[in-house]
Amino acid sequence: MKKFNYLGGAVMLSVLLGGAVPVALANSTPEYFLDTMVVTATRTPVEAFKANANVSVITSKEIKERHYSDLSEALRMVPGVYIGNYAPAGYDNSNALKINGADEIVVLVDGVKINNVSNRVSAVMLKNMDNVDRIEVLKGSASTLYGSNAKGGVINIITKKPEKISTYFRVDGGSNSITNYYMGQSGKEKDWSWDANVSRNLSGDFKDGEGVTTPSSSKSTSTNFKITKKLSDKHELTATYDSYKADYKYTALWEPALKNGKVDNQNYKFILNSDFDGNTTNVLSFVNLDNDTDFNGYKTKTNTKRITDQLSTQLGNHLLTAGFEFSHDKVITFNGKKMMNRAFFLQDQFDITDQLKLTAGVRHDNNSGFGKHTTPSANLGYTFNNDRTNVYVSYSEYFIPPSPSNLYSAAYGNPNIKPETGNTKEIGINHKFDDTFALSAHAFKRYSENRIGYVSPKYTNVGDEKARGWDIQLKKQFTPQFSTYVGYTHSVIDATAQRAKNVDGYVPKGAWDIGLDYDNKDFNASLIGKGVIDRMGPQSADAVDAFFPATTYFVWDASMNYNVNKNAKIYFKVNNIFDKFYAEHSNARYNWSADPDGQWWRAPGRSFLVGMEYAF
Repeated sequence: MKKFNYLGGAVMLSVLLGGAVPVALANSTPEYFLDTMVVTATRTPVEAFKANANVSVITSKEIKERHYSDLSEALRMVPGVYIGNYAPAGYDNSNALKINGADEIVVLVDGVKINNVSNRVSAVMLKNMDNVDRIEVLKGSASTLYGSNAKGGVINIITKKPEKISTYFRVDGGSNSITNYYMGQSGKEKDWSWDANVSRNLSGDFKDGEGVTTPSSSKSTSTNFKITKKLSDKHELTATYDSYKADYKYTALWEPALKNGKVDNQNYKFILNSDFDGNTTNVLSFVNLDNDTDFNGYKTKTNTKRITDQLSTQLGNHLLTAGFEFSHDKVITFNGKKMMNRAFFLQDQFDITDQLKLTAGVRHDNNSGFGKHTTPSANLGYTFNNDRTNVYVSYSEYFIPPSPSNLYSAAYGNPNIKPETGNTKEIGINHKFDDTFALSAHAFKRYSENRIGYVSPKYTNVGDEKARGWDIQLKKQFTPQFSTYVGYTHSVIDATAQRAKNVDGYVPKGAWDIGLDYDNKDFNASLIGKGVIDRMGPQSADAVDAFFPATTYFVWDASMNYNVNKNAKIYFKVNNIFDKFYAEHSNARYNWSADPDGQWWRAPGRSFLVGMEYAF
């Protein structure tokens, strides 16, 4: 095989085709694009090429060199993931995050579920990403392994494992009164390892692509701490603490004055990893989640406790994974309402031949409010053409009970809501043309019964929902320095009693993901673009035609990094290079008689960021 300096393009391919590429490949003979290991698809390590799933990976190198400000910004570049920002400040915990058009998503940190009782995921739930090794994004229903709300998919944030003692300081700032301070230390000493990070993030008013200033401000602090003790050759115990505190001022379109917001979210986890004999492993975890938000008097305070155990063992050609999950949720702001869920799951990965694999599983949930429910899944994958081509088909079911807000909200609750159930069918192919050129394509079809939504004046079941879509991505390494990727995603979601087609246009019919990387020793740069094709709002008598200011557009970002020496680095970043005017959220449905220009949450226009980092 040819020898390439692989770092520049491998990062983009990992996002595109589902494989994380180790930094160690930078100056060695490259492996195939999909040869690395992922864990989210099956809960056990498996080659991405043979995972038989639509998995993308955001690597630590990509996070570091592109200077993603939070989880939201990183996920924007993943095909099939849609972000809907209200504004840079103030609506952070309400920003829409969808995978394959569904906002029911399970989020894990090191394999431990961190969804709270509301089962909705904020796009800005991770502000400081310095301790992240990679982010695996599994697109497609995965309720058998991960439980309710894995309808759209799973996001697994995998943190770093320190190998040596190192300390860093970083500061950056730029447009929109942005100033960020970061510092952290990680290390390993005998049987102990640790990783600690803290950041302070400030922002203010911003201008959109038309030059209009939107008042806002944000002051947030993120703290992350992880410590691991190796108890023996077979066992290690990890304890973590994560905190995100913020004060906001934000603009509400229906009221003239700035509104106040406050967030105080924190969690701690304990994870016991055991490897008994190389063929049998066990992961026992406990997590406590405290979420406290106050947006101009609308308060939500919840507590979630969850314990999970997973045992995996290799028996001949069968890799069996079994486990249980128990969760206890309490909504303090709803008079201390409590909900419990008990679940057991079993999965068998059966290597029928060296090329043919059947993965089948079943999950049984017992919910305190909605009784018992069973969700099966099956996946058949085949690898042929001298390991250059992999194809798979899959079927999975899901079960989504109503959240406490759906049931008990004083203003909008409805105790008669039924759980949502459904299934997803998927087919996919990965193909390696050669060592430098690869393709990935997938298609899915999803059916939901008793979709849960809001129809004034309360939450209710809004009918059945059908969704379907497909994607294709290509990656090419042209030279040792230059690589590129291009991907297209197409989505169709039928209307319900709550929303028009494609969820009122919040999920565009088409989306392009395009990128170019350059990497040459001490200097690297990237240009990435996200294209939205036909983001149309509802066209009806009770909604304005101009639901969004732009229905088809591209937004381009660029970043550059220069290593001054082995300890110091300077960097520059520009977002929305061409100052495109667009919006990802609209109030037009609820105020259609007003001037539509006043009903958009305008997205930021062109902005700049300059920074430096010192590490030793």
